[in-house]
Amino acid sequence: MANSIVTNSAALAAVRTLSGIGKDLAMTQGRIESGLKIGKASDDPAVFAIALGILGDMSGLQAVRDGFGFAKAVVGTASAGAKQVGEELTKLRATVTQGQQQGLDATQIQNQIDAALANITSYVTNADFNGVNLLDASTNLTVVTHISGSN
Repeated sequence: MANSIVTNSAALAAVRTLSGIGKDLAMTQGRIESGLKIGKASDDPAVFAIALGILGDMSGLQAVRDGFGFAKAVVGTASAGAKQVGEELTKLRATVTQGQQQGLDATQIQNQIDAALANITSYVTNADFNGVNLLDASTNLTVVTHISGSN
């Protein structure tokens, strides 16, 4: 007697299709996890090399962004210090003008002037952000503006 195995060709086609879908799903999941169009260099070496270059550029741009954030903080600190100095100079001008009047105690006026000058010195000295002080002219602010590291 002859032995016969009955096969279901539709079921075999479905298994093959399901297997292909599983491979495609795994490849798509790899792309999603890596954030790249391709998951590994063997998918497409040229595109992978370009993707790595772009990732490097993105890191460089993040560093530039961080540099701009630092510069913004330095300039903000200097601006606040300059505003305080300006306010103190306005008070100093009023004190000097008032000191021109006769009959006022010159020692008292001089004490007010000395206090104002001390305040100005303090504001300038304290307008420091992470070692950079734009008001005392002791440091310059250099900001990287390009991913190559140039200014």
